Amino acid sequence: MLPQLVKYLGASARVTPEVDSELKRSARGDRFAGLRLLERVNWPEVTEVLPGHLRAQYEHYRRAAQQPNDPPTKHIGEITTVLMAEHLGADLVILEDDLGKRLARKHHLQRMSTAQLAVEMVGSGALSQNEGLLVFNLASNNAGQAVFRARLQEWRP
Repeated sequence: MLPQLVKYLGASARVTPEVDSELKRSARGDRFAGLRLLERVNWPEVTEVLPGHLRAQYEHYRRAAQQPNDPPTKHIGEITTVLMAEHLGADLVILEDDLGKRLARKHHLQRMSTAQLAVEMVGSGALSQNEGLLVFNLASNNAGQAVFRARLQEWRP
């Protein structure tokens, strides 16, 4: 559903250089080959690097989240996303994991999950119900059609 996502979010979408690198790395393999579309359409816009005055806060969060066997790049996308979103005055971040959720709350940022975004896109007509259900289930560990329909009933523009 990437073409629909690109059209729906358009120029409002931003990623940090760290997230952009992660997307490009993932696109090189076979598992997420569909991500190559993002490079072809040059989307989403990549932000500037994290400003110097935010680096100490970034390092603090990264060290606090790092577990002994984690790769050094673990969590950098979530951390830079939250810090850059706050720096840019963003209205909303799309994050999945618990660290990202906690940081978004701590920085008073509105957060949406991919499953919530799928419901919104169906509600606004950007995705069909079948497409939305597919994304919703992928993003919510197969929560199922009943949960999806309930979320769609609760959705308000």
